[in-house]
Amino acid sequence: MYRNPNIIYYTLIGCVCYTLIGCDTINTPLEEPDEIHRCRLLLNGKIQPYNDTCKTRTSTESNLWEDNTCIYLSFLVDSKRVDGKAIYNKIEDEWTLYYNGTINNGTSSICKAIYLKHNYSDNLDEISISPQTAIYKDDKATYTKNSEAMLLNASLIPTTGRIRFHGDKEKEIRLSGLNFYERYNISSGELQGNRSSVDLVVENNGYTPYIYPFFSTSSRRIVLAYDNISFSTECEHPILDQGKSGYMEIPTIEKHNGWEMTKITLPLISNVTVSSIGVGKATFCAKLLDNGNGTIHECGFCYSTSANPTTDDTKISYGKGNIEFTKTVTDLTENTEYHVRAYAINDIGIGYSNNITFKTQEITVPRISNITIGTINNTYVELEASIPSLGNGTLIDAGFVYSLNPNPTLDDKKVSCGKNISLKSKIQGLQPETQYYVKAYATNEKGTTYSKETTFITTKNIVNPYTTITVETSYGSVAFDMAKVDGGTFIMGAQNSFLSQSNYDKDADANEKPTHNVTLSSYYIGKTEVTQQLWYVVMGTYPNISSTYGRGDDNPVYNVTYSQCEEFIKKLSTLTGKKFRFPTEAEWEFAARGGINSNGYKYSGSATVTSVAWYNGNTNNKTYPTAQKVGNEINIYDMSGNVWEWCSDWYGNYSMSSQINPTGALSGPGHVIRGGGYNDAATECRISVRSYAAASSCFTTLGLRLVME
Repeated sequence: MYRNPNIIYYTLIGCVCYTLIGCDTINTPLEEPDEIHRCRLLLNGKIQPYNDTCKTRTSTESNLWEDNTCIYLSFLVDSKRVDGKAIYNKIEDEWTLYYNGTINNGTSSICKAIYLKHNYSDNLDEISISPQTAIYKDDKATYTKNSEAMLLNASLIPTTGRIRFHGDKEKEIRLSGLNFYERYNISSGELQGNRSSVDLVVENNGYTPYIYPFFSTSSRRIVLAYDNISFSTECEHPILDQGKSGYMEIPTIEKHNGWEMTKITLPLISNVTVSSIGVGKATFCAKLLDNGNGTIHECGFCYSTSANPTTDDTKISYGKGNIEFTKTVTDLTENTEYHVRAYAINDIGIGYSNNITFKTQEITVPRISNITIGTINNTYVELEASIPSLGNGTLIDAGFVYSLNPNPTLDDKKVSCGKNISLKSKIQGLQPETQYYVKAYATNEKGTTYSKETTFITTKNIVNPYTTITVETSYGSVAFDMAKVDGGTFIMGAQNSFLSQSNYDKDADANEKPTHNVTLSSYYIGKTEVTQQLWYVVMGTYPNISSTYGRGDDNPVYNVTYSQCEEFIKKLSTLTGKKFRFPTEAEWEFAARGGINSNGYKYSGSATVTSVAWYNGNTNNKTYPTAQKVGNEINIYDMSGNVWEWCSDWYGNYSMSSQINPTGALSGPGHVIRGGGYNDAATECRISVRSYAAASSCFTTLGLRLVME
């Protein structure tokens, strides 16, 4: 094969065909569309005619190929199947083979070939076959392939019998009892299906067109009907055996040549009963009152938006049926009037019931009750509502929307309750002494509907009276606040195993488990972390403080070791006459959770980290002045983010046992640090996160908070 040395060629797979070059994979520049392999095909062997077995006459089956004749092929290559098709060009008198895959040069053991006369289709998956389609097949064809072409040795023989009927021209007849292939599945290479009956008309030459049926293995009984007469016979003659051909005379009342004759009428069916009418479905039921003295080949229902539907409209088949038959349809359109009739097919035709009308239900938006307001706090409100009607639709989502402005919608803030029809939610993170507007909402396929608007006003912020401590030395004067933490019992730690149990947090680490009950006495804790100004006034010097990591009187102090903090606490206690110390780990977490006023937030003061914490999502890798973010439930600030804070406990594992005023492990690798820092991710600023540092450690992300007894 010639190749342009200036072009890089690639092997591509697809469906676009170009001028034939050879039998290798088509090679095209990368810019060209993908395409299928193709090569020349030399067909060795011809189509075999049907053998005329009924009456003496000459077969007229032509051995000449028509233009665009298609033979479907399936090659066995290394125990794998490669499918393809061959198309005949009558002008060039040559076949072109297309196949999707790789076929090596040489001789293969098997190739399957099938030819559907007058039935070519570009459908890549399945081909419909009519009763007038002649089918030829060779399951043991062989082939030889070289660099120029492929030689296919195939003997295409009929797979069915062939028959036509002789009688008066324009005579309309119906045949049943015969089997016909309905489709050829290209992907599986199999012929499939059968029909229960076929209608034929005698043409001007006195014959019906040929049909290509076969007998089932269980019966050779043919039923031929016209007008109100049914003729039946057991066909012992080999006609309709594979590859056989011939014709039969249409029996008449006067001369029925051994056919059994029965007078029949169309089936009689009761009116349809329509029940379980929904938005897109309904159930039909009918009874076969009389089979018309014939065999019922099929029954079912046909329906349409027009009156008197027939089987040419939408139909749902029950099969051969019995006296009573029922089917449910599920493809209907909402709020639409339909017409339905039952049908039954016997030997001479289709009988219909009377026309019945019904209308599918309409989908409307859901209906929602008014909102019931429960507890109102300074930062949250409890709401309830219900959905008494889904509007015949499917609930997609429901919940509450709220805003500082009237008429909130889904474009405002929302709290989803999922697909529950009983709505109950606690909206948290609200501002104290603020009026809110709230509605319940529900969404189905038709849209979203809202309840009547309700307003509420959050209460005043809980006032936690600070105890202000003033320190004055030769280095200056500074005042700082200590917040009262009333004693109580709380669940310490977090877990990510049981959604329904306490302190669930999907981000919980192993060292935050197990959760356990802790009871604490009352104490005071710093409103903020120890500031750089307070440290300087007490110590007379700054630790290693830099503007790079935040410098200012109100910024938290950092780069302080545990030992330096002990010295600071000792001097402060002496200067003020108060007893200060590090918080225990339990005291730190209880205060961070809001003490006995806790709302169960993930971060100290909120379920949203940004409102309460300086972390890596809102800092420039440095500290910020304290008390600039929102305080928690007892007005303590920065317990999430800014800097980590020393605790007095040695680091150790939690116990499941309940504890009273615990002080931690007897020893450990370092002292506990809590709270997260300015360069940490949000998950590290959660209330339950714990870590440790050696007593000699100092970091730009580590400071302290005081406890006063």
